[in-house]
Amino acid sequence: EITLKADPAAPLAAQVFKTRIDPFVQKLSFIRVFSGTLLKDSTVPSPGFRRGLKIGPLLSVQADKTENIGEAIAGDIVAIAKSEELHTGTTLGEIEISPIDFPRPMVGLAVAPKSRGDETKLSGALHKITEEDSTILLEHDQETKEMVLTGMSELHLTLIQERLKRRDKVEVDTKEPKIP
Repeated sequence: EITLKADPAAPLAAQVFKTRIDPFVQKLSFIRVFSGTLLKDSTVPSPGFRRGLKIGPLLSVQADKTENIGEAIAGDIVAIAKSEELHTGTTLGEIEISPIDFPRPMVGLAVAPKSRGDETKLSGALHKITEEDSTILLEHDQETKEMVLTGMSELHLTLIQERLKRRDKVEVDTKEPKIP
């Protein structure tokens, strides 16, 4: 264990704690800087990547307003747009931060598109949702040939269905998953 101090002069230690897919900005990765300083348009080391990660413009997000900023110091929360390499739990800096421990999803539903032509659209929409919400698990059962979406509760899965309908314009049929 290493104790991190919120010191802007210390080595960089930051972690992506949330990912949001926005229809206008595309992918937003929210980062908390634990120590050090994160500069816009820089390349930072990251455990698990041979080369450093290229960081684009940093955004200060307040509700629905975003503002470009030049740097983020220890204690700041910032966002980075359109960085496909960043996922929830990714560590930035030379110090590896343990991954975020999310609860295990427990309730499953078999999902299929309502119309036959929406399979590709549904696949892309479900990929976005699993990227945003780490408590969602999507599996394709080889034995039953069903796509099973597993979440924290029935309400959680209902909200996911509503998000698919509202944001991605995809309606799904759901049923209890078959037991192989």
